Amino acid sequence: MSSDPLSEPELEVLNDTASQFHLIHMIGAITALAVLSAIFAPLIRALDSEQATTALILVGVQLATATGVFYFGSTWRRRALQGAGTRLGQSFMGSPSRQYLVSTLLIVGALTLCLFVVLSSLRNSKESFQREHLLAIYQSFIVTSLSVFLLLHLTWKRHVGVVEFFEHGVALTPLKLTRWESVDVQPQENQEDTIQLIVTTSRKKTHLITVLVRVSPELRSYLLKHYSSADYRPPLKKRTLFDR
Repeated sequence: MSSDPLSEPELEVLNDTASQFHLIHMIGAITALAVLSAIFAPLIRALDSEQATTALILVGVQLATATGVFYFGSTWRRRALQGAGTRLGQSFMGSPSRQYLVSTLLIVGALTLCLFVVLSSLRNSKESFQREHLLAIYQSFIVTSLSVFLLLHLTWKRHVGVVEFFEHGVALTPLKLTRWESVDVQPQENQEDTIQLIVTTSRKKTHLITVLVRVSPELRSYLLKHYSSADYRPPLKKRTLFDR
């Protein structure tokens, strides 16, 4: 394995460093809020006092949750990827257009659920602030947390459900880096766009977990060249991420 992959020219083609949160993202968020406010302001003014109070409480819960999840998610990822080095690329599921479509639908669907929770709760606003409203607050918290976490993928330039490859490790999830010392890359037979990631875990016992991912030809060639062990021997029984 190469100890200094940055010295090799082919990495310049694969350099896909994830960006951090910038002013442009804040401007986009403020613009989106302004547009939504302009759209729903007439509807809010048409509500009676109790309905308006219910809507404001739920929106407040969603804004507070969004702020907290965004802060902790960004901080957690920054700490997890500290020392990860240059991002070499990421895996994909299906064609690039399909990957973007799936990610977009997930994000739009989650945001729609946030709005649905607010609107559906207004039907019960005539009743006292009891069980239905507490359930709506709980739903707002859960749905908003999911929505913001999916939206964070945009700032990370990461597709939903993929694996990221860095100079010093692999991110099987967006909030955890596994160092290359615990990962071995092997080719997948009869699938030229797929590689095997053999991950060594040591929670209670040492296990080998096999993860199959699809990558570009350039990234596949680079990973096999620098992070593949020639003396690797497959285990008698392979484990996957879903095995216990």
